[in-house]
Parts: sequence; structure tokens; C-alpha cells
Amino acid sequence: MLAAQGGDKESYHQLLTAITPKVRGMIHQRIQNQQTADEIFQTVMLNIHRARHTYDPARAFSPWLYTITRNSIYDYLRKHKKRVRVETFIGENFEPAAKPNTHAQESALLENALQQLPESQRQAVELIKIKGLSLEEAAEKTGLTEGAIKVRAHRGYSKLKKFFLDQIKEEAL
Repeated sequence: MLAAQGGDKESYHQLLTAITPKVRGMIHQRIQNQQTADEIFQTVMLNIHRARHTYDPARAFSPWLYTITRNSIYDYLRKHKKRVRVETFIGENFEPAAKPNTHAQESALLENALQQLPESQRQAVELIKIKGLSLEEAAEKTGLTEGAIKVRAHRGYSKLKKFFLDQIKEEAL
């Protein structure tokens, strides 16, 4: 790697050839799908190329290589994580701890929560989440920048979250 850092193309080619089986092995320990493993391998090799200047010759090469490989795998998995719905059989005599809300109750609760927000935040939340406008459309409709509408909406979401968590706590008492 030291020679590769110095610009020796042949050494760099030899290095990449030598590490390929190790990198593929690490990937295949965690990833069974061949297509996904190939995508991750390409990402790892690109990340190694981009980070080659960060290798410190005073330290061992393998930990540096394994760290880049491991982080690339985790980054890929985080980015492509699929949400899986799991259903569990809980028995015939199960009674839920809380009574389910009706649609009317949920609508009233949401309306009450929205009324707790300042007008600017309520407007942003309603345009984006209730009416389904894009940030660009909401910004155009309000005359604000996309950044400003995004900030207002985010602040509104935070307040709504707190409101609903407080409601859950109250119901639990």
C-alpha cells in the first residue's frame, strides 16, 4: 500500500488483486445474496480507492482494510434496510390494554393537536402531510423558501410528537 500511495500503479494493481478474496470473504460472511454482495464489493473497492491516502504505514494494513469493508457493508445495509412486518399470535383471550380509537376520535385528536401548533407550523404540516404537497409546492404556496417551510414543518412534527406522547402518558395514568 505504501508503494501504491507513492503512485506505483503496478503495486496498486497487485494490492487490489491480493485483497479481493479477503474483501469478498468478509462480505459473503454477512450477505447471502450474490447481487447485493457484488454491489457492496464495488462500493468497498471504490471506498478503498478514495481513502487510500488515509492509510498510515506505521500501522497494520489489515485493520484499516477491515474497517473500510465493515463500514461499507453497514452503510449499504442501513441505506437499503427493508421494514418487515411481523405478526405474532397472542392467543384467543387477549384483550388490548387500550381501547382502539374510532376514526372520528382520531380525527378530533389530530385536529386538537394541530390547533396546539403556532399558525406557521400548522400551515406547513397541513400542506405537506395532510394535503400531500411537496416542499417545493408548499414553499410556492406560502411564498417561503423550501428551507423555511421544511424548518417550520420539522418544528411542527416535533411538537406534535410531544403532544401525542403526553396524551399516551395521560391515558396510561
